[in-house]
Amino acid sequence: MNFLKKTMNPLFNSWRGMIYRCYHTYDVAYKYYGGRGIRVCDEWKYSFECFVNDMAGTFQKGLTLDRIESNGNYEPSNCRWLTRKQQARNRRDNAILTYKDETKTVREWAEIMGISHTGLLNRLRKWNIEESMNKPIDTRHLNKVKTK
Repeated sequence: MNFLKKTMNPLFNSWRGMIYRCYHTYDVAYKYYGGRGIRVCDEWKYSFECFVNDMAGTFQKGLTLDRIESNGNYEPSNCRWLTRKQQARNRRDNAILTYKDETKTVREWAEIMGISHTGLLNRLRKWNIEESMNKPIDTRHLNKVKTK
């Protein structure tokens, strides 16, 4: 594949970013990837074409490369394409909450409940999980317009 054809491929920036994050110490994200020991499998590290062969079939415009296991390496069995919103929910520092055998981030639960994630965190600080998830939400203040 010639260089121009390669760089015009929509997957090229994802591949290059993955390589930079893992191997270039001057990359802004290196400390979160290469600095933590995250690597790229040899097939992908040395061949953009191999990366394309493995990942192009599930790629769609607007999706970003994600590692299923956040401590795992970049390799075919550990990578998928997700939206930025889905990626944000897959971060190592997310607050995770299991309620009625369902595990979601606090942001996801808050979205389902129709409140802000800060609102749900405040509830969890005050009450146990059952109360936090089931107490009615006070909506009296939501539609109030301040007048002088």
